[in-house]
Amino acid sequence: MCLGPQTPRPPDRNLRLARSRRDKKGGLPPILHEVHSLLARALKKTEALWPAIEQAYALVHQAAHVLTTHDQESGEIVRERYEQVLAAIRKLRASEGPLNSALDTFLKKTESCWPGLFHCYDVPDLPRTNTDLEHCFGSVRYGERRASGRRGAIAALVVRGPVRVLTALAVQRQCFLPRALAFAGLEA
Repeated sequence: MCLGPQTPRPPDRNLRLARSRRDKKGGLPPILHEVHSLLARALKKTEALWPAIEQAYALVHQAAHVLTTHDQESGEIVRERYEQVLAAIRKLRASEGPLNSALDTFLKKTESCWPGLFHCYDVPDLPRTNTDLEHCFGSVRYGERRASGRRGAIAALVVRGPVRVLTALAVQRQCFLPRALAFAGLEA
């Protein structure tokens, strides 16, 4: 079934690719052969690094897993499990491998975050990451923009920001009925 004359195809701009497609059916174009050989050489030169990279990746992945899966565990339990992973990382670091500088950086960053790293496991509803915390503040800013119609921060949010943020977060977590918000003793 023919719907009409076929539109002419534009000429191939890359003649090397066009020639290779015509010469060999199913074969790779020469440029892809070059990329393949380049990758093969790079992998061959870095072959000695891969076991160390694999070990380091497994340990860093395990550290992330300890911090993200908590199953209502206390901060103390998570801290102990994380210290076990850090001990394994230090042991790998002591073996004088090619990734020592990367492991040093990981250990240094962990040490700088250590004082506040496990509070989120002991305090319910405390955001675990900065991204989650920023989301809380962002939702407050979004609500203020919708209520006021202004793009920038309004003065009341700057002056009374802590109270408004806490109120907005409390409202997000729990539905308050009007009778719960009414004053109990109006004479006071």
